Amino acid sequence: ATAGFGIEWAAIKTTAPGRDFRIAYVDPNTPAANAGLTRGLRLASVNGVSIDANDAAGLALLNEALGSPRNGTSYTLA
Repeated sequence: ATAGFGIEWAAIKTTAPGRDFRIAYVDPNTPAANAGLTRGLRLASVNGVSIDANDAAGLALLNEALGSPRNGTSYTLA
């Protein structure tokens, strides 16, 4: 089993400042779909950490949430 939100991300710009990650696809009946997330929405932060974070802890959190979220861990995407 794989943990995830049911989101496929589009990485428009991967360097800060101005990182741009948008939702490319939302799988039906997933946490993302149930939360009302839709294609095209831009990610601004994860757990209050800006998408433009450049410190080690911030980058680790962003990589975790976007790439391989940990099962049982809560993430707030804004």
